[in-house]
Amino acid sequence: MAPSEAGTTYTKGMASPHKYPRDVVKAMLDDEEFLREVREEMTGTPEPSQGPSSEVLEQLVETMLFASMATEEGRIEPVGVVFAEAKDDFEAGPRERMWDLMTLRVPRAFTVPEVTKLASICDIPRSFLAVVRVGGELKILGVATPGVRLFLSEDRLVRVLAPRTGTVVVYRGPSETVRYERGTIYVSPPPYLGTAQRRREEQMTSIARDLLSSKTRHSPLRIFTECSQLVAGMSQRGHGGIIAILGPDDDPAPLIEGSRELAQPIRFGAAIREHQDLEDEENPLAHAERAIHLGTEILLALPGEQSRSERVADRLDQLRQQIVRLATVDGAVVMSHSLDVLAFGVKLPAGHDAAPEVCSVNANGELGARWPSERHGTRHRAAAAFASMFPKGLALIVSQDGGAAVFHTFESKVVCWPLSISVAGSR
Repeated sequence: MAPSEAGTTYTKGMASPHKYPRDVVKAMLDDEEFLREVREEMTGTPEPSQGPSSEVLEQLVETMLFASMATEEGRIEPVGVVFAEAKDDFEAGPRERMWDLMTLRVPRAFTVPEVTKLASICDIPRSFLAVVRVGGELKILGVATPGVRLFLSEDRLVRVLAPRTGTVVVYRGPSETVRYERGTIYVSPPPYLGTAQRRREEQMTSIARDLLSSKTRHSPLRIFTECSQLVAGMSQRGHGGIIAILGPDDDPAPLIEGSRELAQPIRFGAAIREHQDLEDEENPLAHAERAIHLGTEILLALPGEQSRSERVADRLDQLRQQIVRLATVDGAVVMSHSLDVLAFGVKLPAGHDAAPEVCSVNANGELGARWPSERHGTRHRAAAAFASMFPKGLALIVSQDGGAAVFHTFESKVVCWPLSISVAGSR
């Protein structure tokens, strides 16, 4: 792909991509291979590799990087594509609609000028340009919007987004896998930090143990999922923010004194527990008789009448949205270890004369090189200082440009994990 095709101009000032595009794709495939091995270790069932070839991924990534720097009538539009081997991969059985497709009568070539011209007709992350393989070449089929998806159905289609100049983000299904930005590759950690002992996330496990029933399967995963939804909401608002979660024995008083402390805490953790308990009670795999009864209730329900499950889910969603709004105020939202929201707009103290040294992690969850805190702003430094001062707590951070991370103490070191952000509209 030539970076200077006719009719398209490119912005200047981006550092030379010294790890692009082959290394971006390699980082993604290495990460997916590691996760596949972890899932096999957990389930004892072999899992075949799947997805487009490295050559196709490289073409997708390269084209989208150049499209992120191309202007159309003097403007740069954010744009995203979703790739499938064929049109049929966007469709499913009669009971669900995996994707809504608006197709072109004649597919267009997948080139930088064409992507740039069509960028304004898609609305990332709610809709994408649909790219398929036609006669050995990549073509733009039209616009694809995530549709209705049945429980346990899986979306593994690759999305490649160019949200801003010089940035490319690759998703597998709805979750971010790898990000290329300013000459650096950021590999997202596994979606659940506690899937294997070699990368155990102690803080999430501790919260889950205190908050959820021991009978709940994968309870740390539920906590991480809830935190991820808060992060996704903060990212979508485009404001940034910090959520600081204290450890089990941490006294919140010195931290929140003089801040916008709530008269009554928001019982977010209690709402999660109620929702989880209800899901366990109504689990059709574990409670067949209850599932049959539940199905009868659904059939007999009056039009517009909400079930208890729906009411509890709506309440939990309202609390999530409220917490995301609180995070827009300068400072941090502070939560107890049981996920009660205690205060917002809290100025996190530095705690030390010098900022703590922070380690990064690689795709295997192993401690890596020093994390360059000097390249980041005050939010990141405050989150790192919080993790250092409260080693049994953690801080979730979203920067104003949409990047996200979690800071916590692991093996007596402050660690920064980049966080995967789900694409809105995918289910």
